[in-house]
Amino acid sequence: MIKVNAPKTICITGNIGTGKSYVCNIFRNLGYPIYNTDIEAKNIVIADQEVKKSIIELLGEEAYLENGEYNRAYVASKIFTDDILLKKLNKIIHPAVAKHYIHWMRKQTSPWVIKESALIFEAKLQKGCDKILLVTAPLQTRIERLKIRDNISVDQIKKKISKQISDHEKIGAVDFVIENDGIQDVQTQVNTFINQCLSSK
Repeated sequence: MIKVNAPKTICITGNIGTGKSYVCNIFRNLGYPIYNTDIEAKNIVIADQEVKKSIIELLGEEAYLENGEYNRAYVASKIFTDDILLKKLNKIIHPAVAKHYIHWMRKQTSPWVIKESALIFEAKLQKGCDKILLVTAPLQTRIERLKIRDNISVDQIKKKISKQISDHEKIGAVDFVIENDGIQDVQTQVNTFINQCLSSK
């Protein structure tokens, strides 16, 4: 069981290219512990032997390079157009990340901690969130950011975007929305969220 005084979780989510990490860095600078599910998942697929075994059973030995590193290019090529395979892979990785998060959270002393995850709704992780903050940005802004960050084509970007639930569907299920459109000040919006949603909790 989680200890009685365990921290509460703020889940920061948002579709690819909205700037979740930028928002999380603001929280980090304010002293909030940050758990990045994407980074931790990348560590888990290498370090967790049960996860590694399950991935090899699903995708074959090619899922890992000779030096033991995760063969991301190979895995991406397998799941990019195969939604069933992607779901099976997620069923291996997501529970392992959730378990790892619980262990991490129990070690924190802050009353609130941050879990950064693009897939809160896609992976149905809402029950583990005490507050959900959605980061949004205009589609064209997201595309331009991703072209620079990932050096991929617009078609590839749109394919990734199509696999995520739209902001419109998420907004009604979150506690607060931060618009990272390059116009509105994000720091001010973070401060408003803290004052409105956390200060009296």
